Amino acid sequence: MTIEMKRLYLTLLSAFVIGMFAAAVGVFGFDGQPLVSAQTSSNSAATGAPTINGTVEVGETLTVDTSGISDADGLTNVSYAGTWYANEPGATTSGGSLRVTIAAGADLSYTVQPRDSGKTLKIEVFFTDDAGNEESLTSASTATVPSAPPGSA
Repeated sequence: MTIEMKRLYLTLLSAFVIGMFAAAVGVFGFDGQPLVSAQTSSNSAATGAPTINGTVEVGETLTVDTSGISDADGLTNVSYAGTWYANEPGATTSGGSLRVTIAAGADLSYTVQPRDSGKTLKIEVFFTDDAGNEESLTSASTATVPSAPPGSA
């Protein structure tokens, strides 16, 4: 056996032994403590809810107040985005009333449309807290949007 073959053999044997040792020891060190934490941080769920402000009538603009949202992980430089929903009256799913997406994006305002008449509206607000956790909270539903005045459709 040449010296190069012996070196190759020893290199492969060393890699095999190291691999077997790592598999036997697993992710734990000699003291039995994990070498790497499976979870680097825990999430403190956001609390509170966004609040819809404005007159719930066709043609009126609703806005969202996010000051009622808090998160123990911090909201220092948070930016919010949202999805507006219209709740179909009388239609239900296993999870509650059927909601239809009517608008989404970074603009948390919504102008009530004639198609919203007879429905309640709500918004789900999305954000990332200071710990990097993606969160969402949903507002309470508005009052039912009254029928649009004649000629506004």
